[in-house]
Amino acid sequence: DNVNCLAVSDIVVITISPEPTVNAGPDFTVCTGIASVQLNGQVTVATGGKWKTSGFGTFSDANILAPTYSPSAADFTAGSVTLTLTTTGMGSCREKTNDFVLSFSTIPLINAGSTLYCSAILTTIGVNESGDTSTAPNIIVSSFYP
Repeated sequence: DNVNCLAVSDIVVITISPEPTVNAGPDFTVCTGIASVQLNGQVTVATGGKWKTSGFGTFSDANILAPTYSPSAADFTAGSVTLTLTTTGMGSCREKTNDFVLSFSTIPLINAGSTLYCSAILTTIGVNESGDTSTAPNIIVSSFYP
């Protein structure tokens, strides 16, 4: 019955984009009372991100990847907050989220390279001066009472 009909065809272009990724950063600890913490979120495919907190602190700008976060007194009392970064600007792709825990310590923290020290007793630490141009490393030995 279709003897007099012309054949018809159509082309459909399907574009598959890679999935966005987001990295809010690793969990870390700062001293209670710190004024602010520098964040450094990363995204791929997406053009930006938006931060939120489980606490009551504030962001310098929640709509950029590297704002500062200023914890509140309630954050310090809680002992930690979860900071979440959500992708933005991904076209038709669904948003992705990633978070990390920012903890607060009342004991002073000492970062000596790859080791983090928290101590309530007398501690002696040797520190290699960075930027030393001599052939033998200079070691500074210091005692402190946290």
